[in-house]
Amino acid sequence: MIEKIQVLSGQIANLDGANVELTVFPSGAAMLHVVRSKRLFVLNFSPTRRFGVDEVHEDDGFLISYRFTSDDFEPAAAELRDIVNAANPPMLIKNGTLSSDLKLLARSTPVEIK
Repeated sequence: MIEKIQVLSGQIANLDGANVELTVFPSGAAMLHVVRSKRLFVLNFSPTRRFGVDEVHEDDGFLISYRFTSDDFEPAAAELRDIVNAANPPMLIKNGTLSSDLKLLARSTPVEIK
């Protein structure tokens, strides 16, 4: 399982503005922390409790529960990708200028970062 998390870590590290830290414990547990757009996201794995995925907010403190949990890697990885991608809205070219105008984005087709 650690190998899959390492691959995911590498994929996310390739995103613009993403800083990734993976910590693996002797117990087989792992914590993947992602910082993007000044926001912190976590994917935690425990061999006994499985996967937890969440965004950490300033007032959250130490996480003991997660907004998303899964027994399987694939749904947890997909959730982490989704919330990390959402942290950096796509940029559009409008009249030759790069724009992140939310009204413009709402009327256009979003570009997903993979």
